Amino acid sequence: MAAHEKAVELFTQAADNLTDPELQAFAKTHLPALKHLLEMARALAKAHPSK
Repeated sequence: MAAHEKAVELFTQAADNLTDPELQAFAKTHLPALKHLLEMARALAKAHPSK
């Protein structure tokens, strides 16, 4: 879960702060998918908590 959270954090920062337009566009394009994966991971963790 921590890796998903870190990826979203890094891509959010990149989308907001990069000066290279191609890299910024890449981050903005892929950020929604990363956020969705994070939400799915959280839902799975909630549905199946560790023992």
